Amino acid sequence: GPDLTQPYMLQQLLGSVGGTSGTVEKLTGFQGGLNDGIWILHEAGNADGPPQDWILKVVTATKKASNLPTEAQNVLRLANEHPGILSDPLLAFPKAMLSCVNVAGGKTHDLLVMRKARGERLCEVFARKWHTGQRDECWRIVEKVGTATASIHRRYANIQHGDLQPANIFWDESSGCITILDIGGMGMATCDDDVQHFTRALRLLATSYGSDFERDGVAAFQRGYHAGCR
Repeated sequence: GPDLTQPYMLQQLLGSVGGTSGTVEKLTGFQGGLNDGIWILHEAGNADGPPQDWILKVVTATKKASNLPTEAQNVLRLANEHPGILSDPLLAFPKAMLSCVNVAGGKTHDLLVMRKARGERLCEVFARKWHTGQRDECWRIVEKVGTATASIHRRYANIQHGDLQPANIFWDESSGCITILDIGGMGMATCDDDVQHFTRALRLLATSYGSDFERDGVAAFQRGYHAGCR
């Protein structure tokens, strides 16, 4: 994939978010399975606003199959069909997209630019709270995830996220806000819907946390989901 630390790349990245100065670095650790690297752009603060971190996701511009859009094409389709999705605080939807081309002028990658979600991944929140006896807190958060999921389905003609699981959800303790990440496959055909997928993810976690985790977690998610449907 492209080297985003090159000065000319950095200036284009900053320009895409309306910034003037900043730095970029490649993230290590969990990257997700279907991308070619995750980077972070640290935009410096200025007279117009405070510092802001942006997540940069490099994805291939080559179709996985002839009948499937690339991630960038799917993101554009979603934005065209549902303009409100661009400013939805529940979703980490790209603010900008850039194309990466090779020396021959052929497009090799797309670069999705998203505001960094506040908080931490739900799987890490569970690990901390479960082992410190804050189980009711876990269910309160899962209930909020259920409500957020129903809200998204209601707003956008029941389109499914496609990979709704704790690794793709951020929880911000200070604001009590949920942010759902990795929306590049949203609306694509999948074997199961979001409720089934999240339920299966809880079942998988229950192999570590015990059967109570699945039973109470699924009940909390369903409770939140039904409340959000009303």
